[in-house]
Amino acid sequence: MEKTIFILERIYRTTHIPIRYLDKTGKISLLSYGCNPDHDESLCDEDWCANVIQNQISSYSIPYLEFEEDFVYGILSDASLCNIILGPIRLNNPDTNVKHLHSHKYNQINEQFEIKHKTLDELSAALAIIYFAVTGKQITESEILLNEIESADTEKIPTKQALVQSYELDQTERELSRYSYSVEIDFTNSIRDGNPEGLAQFAETTMSTFEPDRIGKLAKSSFKQNEYMLIAYITLASRAAIEGGLDPLTSYLMSDLYLQQAESCKTISDIYRLFQGIGHDYAQQVKQKKEERSQHSYIEKCKNYIAEHLNQHFTVDEIANDIAINSSYLSRRFSESEGIGIQQYTQKKRVEAAENMLKYSDESIFVISNYLCFASQSYFGKVFKEHTGLTPQKYREKNKLIDF
Repeated sequence: MEKTIFILERIYRTTHIPIRYLDKTGKISLLSYGCNPDHDESLCDEDWCANVIQNQISSYSIPYLEFEEDFVYGILSDASLCNIILGPIRLNNPDTNVKHLHSHKYNQINEQFEIKHKTLDELSAALAIIYFAVTGKQITESEILLNEIESADTEKIPTKQALVQSYELDQTERELSRYSYSVEIDFTNSIRDGNPEGLAQFAETTMSTFEPDRIGKLAKSSFKQNEYMLIAYITLASRAAIEGGLDPLTSYLMSDLYLQQAESCKTISDIYRLFQGIGHDYAQQVKQKKEERSQHSYIEKCKNYIAEHLNQHFTVDEIANDIAINSSYLSRRFSESEGIGIQQYTQKKRVEAAENMLKYSDESIFVISNYLCFASQSYFGKVFKEHTGLTPQKYREKNKLIDF
């Protein structure tokens, strides 16, 4: 027992997961770390002790995980059938109401009620170490998570193939046909293409006569059938949106929010109302992303055209014709993106080109002005000074590189 207590103390110091070491009745505490013995569910709740410890521990030859609301415990027994309980841990931030009920159940002060956030793998690793210490047997985290227990009746369990054949026969006898895979393709393509209008048309032609049973029997309960269908729908929509160009983080966050809303659905009507908005929202997000990328592409093409034609006169209409876009739309989008109009941007780029020519060439200011399509040398000087604070001559004197 001293060895076990030593190991348990080290595990607690390492993980800060609460640990109890109880006798085989579950009523006497041999050790307790991170728990208040006066408010400990494993001691205060007789039903919990009976169901979790006394009844279940004898059925498991390896450590196992016990789930309660948003909390998880790890349980195992040593050679003397004394019980070791780790936890609870929380896998995520528990709902405030769940947390309050849990603390109230065991007379915990709610403000001081805190449970460590750990993963199942971390809890299973601690269980594996303790199991090895008390039994000398090795076990992996995955074996604890899967809790694979050999059963004498294993051979009586139907094979997957037999179950599939039986289910297929049942569906045939009921003359229940499934929706074609093309229906799913049409749905996901509308989202992937950023086509909310196409999705609306799909809803009119398909969803108006939709039969939930034709996607397969997901549950016996009609409500659960529709709830599971909604979850699958959200999953398909989020993946199709990512394939369509929506960034994964946004898509996953939307999926999380929809799943949280699904949890709040109380009736099938609630589920159908949620159905209506999901596909449209995803398709609209993809459409917006595609438009932003298209806008970016047009703007870059416009910039490239300007860079290649600094020594030529051109109009916005000529740029728009070259890149096949409406000139008014191009002007508006360019101004929104760059903060200045196309004419101002062109002038700025011509001044930058003039700066380089003044630095690195011996061409006269008059030649540079004409080459870059300024109306006159005086106008060139005025514009140049507005941009640089210097006249072309002063700029050249200040920045001209010495020719060695």
